[in-house]
Amino acid sequence: MTDNHAPGRALAANLAARMLDGAGDMTLVPYLVHGQKPMRVVRHGLNNRGEVMVTCFSDEVSSSPVAEVRVDVTLQAPMFRYSVTAASLHALGQVQWVARGDGWVRGVVVLGRVYVHHYEEPLGFDVNELPMHFARVQADTDRIGAYDVVAGFGDAVLGTLIDAACLGIIDGHVGGTQPFSGCSHMANQIFVADVCQLGITFIRTTNRTQSTVFIPFPGPAHTLDALRKRIHALAVKASSTVSS
Repeated sequence: MTDNHAPGRALAANLAARMLDGAGDMTLVPYLVHGQKPMRVVRHGLNNRGEVMVTCFSDEVSSSPVAEVRVDVTLQAPMFRYSVTAASLHALGQVQWVARGDGWVRGVVVLGRVYVHHYEEPLGFDVNELPMHFARVQADTDRIGAYDVVAGFGDAVLGTLIDAACLGIIDGHVGGTQPFSGCSHMANQIFVADVCQLGITFIRTTNRTQSTVFIPFPGPAHTLDALRKRIHALAVKASSTVSS
């Protein structure tokens, strides 16, 4: 298991790009005006110029054409039985409202620096550092499809991958272990917190502990088929060594 932080930074940049381009739940919080409530973002994403576009409910937006806001995005794992937070993004920016309709307002959010919380310590990026990560590949955009590919290998194989990563047999990065404080039905489980072209983030729980492990791929997996092949190759290497 390597202590190189480069994979963690690459993943954080990938997460930032995905969360700015529509993944996760975004809210805008006006922070200069006392008493202003958070504005729910119905839809957000990047336009062709790399600008963050947002659509909000008109009754939650002030009449001012410009607002200074805190941007918060929370990315949940695509699971239906459990609520698992994969990452979050936070930034200060300015939103300019450019169009109004029946019940909605559309705006452009200008950001300078964003901060990503994932399995490592918070990491910051200037937005202009991120365009190289804005490529819309299937393994990044089809979150449910990518999750299904990983889950299809089964907990036994995924557990072997995690063990192999912790033992240094395959590349892996442990984000720390902490006491488990969840409900009993969430103990002794493997959760797929996030899947992207760069790798898989797992959360594994026992009766007492909870640990996060990121397993990077040797190279990007742009499609779901490439994702399946990457995991299969890692599983073969992990199982042959762990069982020997």
